[in-house]
Amino acid sequence: MIRKKCFLEWARVYGYYYGNTKKEIARALEKRLPVILAVDCQGAMTIKKKMSGVRVIFLIVESLKNLEKRLIKRGQDSQEVIKRRIKKAKEELKTLKNWDYIVVNKENKLKETINKVKNIILKNL
Repeated sequence: MIRKKCFLEWARVYGYYYGNTKKEIARALEKRLPVILAVDCQGAMTIKKKMSGVRVIFLIVESLKNLEKRLIKRGQDSQEVIKRRIKKAKEELKTLKNWDYIVVNKENKLKETINKVKNIILKNL
């Protein structure tokens, strides 16, 4: 599908491939549905360049220390992978000026974060 250019955007992240197909996005847009995608900074930038009217909500943690604690607590990644993810997060924080909205996902405040994102989406419909 990559070779056939079926994706609006795609990337290899932490050894796994992720992407969003043009077909699925077109299907939603034809039905006049809002399209919500979970993508990394690279994917968001690609989509913003390819499509007009795109709004990006960047979710961040309160601190890199909190991110590290969350990753350790999750228990899915090795120390090496956690270090790589923290390094990537530091790089991504440098891109904040590129995004339309920044929402801090505070520890134990998931409902608050969800409501902030929901309000942004509703405001942009």
